[in-house]
Amino acid sequence: MQEREYQTRAVRAILDSAIGKNKRTLFQLATGAGKTRIATRVAEHVLNNEDSVDGDKGVIFMCHRVELIRQSIEAFNAAGLPTHSSYDIKPGRRSMANDVYKEGYVNVQSAGKLASKRGWPIPFKSFLMVDEAHHAPARSWNHVLSNHDGHVLGLTATPWRLSPREGFTTLFDALITGADIGASTQDLVDNGYLVEPRIVVPPKIIPYIRQDILAGEVSMGRLSKRLGIELVDIPLDEWWDRIGGKHLKIPRTLFFAATQEIAVQQANELHKVGVSTGLLLSDKEIAKGALMPKSHYENREMVVNMFATGMLQVIVNCNIVSEGFDVPAVECVVIGRPTKSLAMYRQMIGRAMRVDPERDESRQRAYVIDCAGTALDTEIGAPMHEPDWSLHPREKLPSQQPPIMKKCESCRTLNWSASQNCEHCGEPFGKVCGRCKRWKSWSDWEHYATTSAHKKIMDINFCMPCNHELFETHNSYVGIIGEEENAMPANAISREEFLAAATRLAASVYDFHARFGIPNLNANSPADCAVPRLCARLAFLMEEVGEHSHELNVGALDDAASEMADVAFVALGTLLEMDALGATAAHQVANKNDNKTRRTHFVEASSGKLIKRSQPL
Repeated sequence: MQEREYQTRAVRAILDSAIGKNKRTLFQLATGAGKTRIATRVAEHVLNNEDSVDGDKGVIFMCHRVELIRQSIEAFNAAGLPTHSSYDIKPGRRSMANDVYKEGYVNVQSAGKLASKRGWPIPFKSFLMVDEAHHAPARSWNHVLSNHDGHVLGLTATPWRLSPREGFTTLFDALITGADIGASTQDLVDNGYLVEPRIVVPPKIIPYIRQDILAGEVSMGRLSKRLGIELVDIPLDEWWDRIGGKHLKIPRTLFFAATQEIAVQQANELHKVGVSTGLLLSDKEIAKGALMPKSHYENREMVVNMFATGMLQVIVNCNIVSEGFDVPAVECVVIGRPTKSLAMYRQMIGRAMRVDPERDESRQRAYVIDCAGTALDTEIGAPMHEPDWSLHPREKLPSQQPPIMKKCESCRTLNWSASQNCEHCGEPFGKVCGRCKRWKSWSDWEHYATTSAHKKIMDINFCMPCNHELFETHNSYVGIIGEEENAMPANAISREEFLAAATRLAASVYDFHARFGIPNLNANSPADCAVPRLCARLAFLMEEVGEHSHELNVGALDDAASEMADVAFVALGTLLEMDALGATAAHQVANKNDNKTRRTHFVEASSGKLIKRSQPL
């Protein structure tokens, strides 16, 4: 495969860093952009002495899973480089050689092997490459890096640790990011090297609560114990409704299950409805509960090959293929486990972002069904957003706020918060104000008396930035000097009708108190008696206000009016309970408001509140 321009720039930047004062370099590049390809070119330079990297005589490539070791050996061999490993490339077999290092070779080994007594010490004259280097602060990895005095190159898509106290400053001297070489995630998508994911958040997501979080991450054990079958059904139902039941040829899909037991249940359900399904688990005993043929779950490498060739339509896994799963054929990812880890979330989505060379450009797709709603987490954000990656612990850095994503209520797809329309279905997220000619989202519009959502009725709304009201009868509401002082809109009820309704309500309050013998307070009532009673009345009042607010929020005007009448009933009852004090206060408030006119006050357009003029007209 021909080397891409950004990969050439990456190799040059890494070698320049190694030749210079930075003995340990961490390199970040998005998932699927070819970090292993870059590693083979760096290894080629080291072994062929094309650049003087402090006289390094060999290369050690450290992975943490057997699948990654096999994959890396194949990549180095394809580049024409000699490899050596304690693991045979054939599945399930070990080579006879117990020595970890051979000079002049690319020695592909596991972190556990290098950290063991047999793998120690690592020769000084070796160039150590660390795959998936975001694990570097972990104990065994840290042990290897801390005791190696040669050059170190870390490779990762996400230099990020779950704990904000952990960083990479003790392990690496310099950080080179994809953005530094013109290969940010957005750059790679724009140039056709990656596929932009279409993320869908379903109406029903997997809910987790504070008690489900353990050591900063969502505990799958606690979650599965609390939710049970929901963790099985929600991802399956959403995938079938959107993907499985709508395509004659099912797009090849990866399921990320919450636990191994749930993975088996999901695989069995898919198998029952005729979907060719594979299963990847670390515990072979749990995998024995699968209903599909043994070839679909016993041998991991065989399962991956069957999926890559199209013999399997779906793979269900639990913590197996979140890293290093290099199969461009993946078209859909179903995230069935919540996470607080930015690294894990991006690794899962990255499985679908590789460009499949067997499909033309119009058929490249990366469909992500986020059943946990993780993309809406303000600490994680969208996968296309490039954080300010750093070697330092997050707690020592200024807080970062990823761009907020908005969900289209029509197709459930996530869009950038600045989007004016859904990129996928065209649903508008706002409208242009007729006066200021500026587009504003629905959240920037406010309504007074609509019976449905902002986007359905906009006649009597106004634009908050310019206070421009959109309905022509506005002046009859606000009032214009020179008109009849007591003018009311033509559709308002008459004074007599309103007085009749208010009088009827006040009479009902009086009769209610008399019927139930509710005693009144008076001016001589002691405070220690009056205050508790009035506080109790205040609680009643706030309860009715809350119910009124709820009905307004759901747009039920009839019910909101009924609840407001309840508010007035309780308020009048409080005045009645205060006896003469209440009656006197009612007269004072009435007189005060009777003296307010359009010459002394005006109605503020943005809030409907009466404001006193600085100078009477």
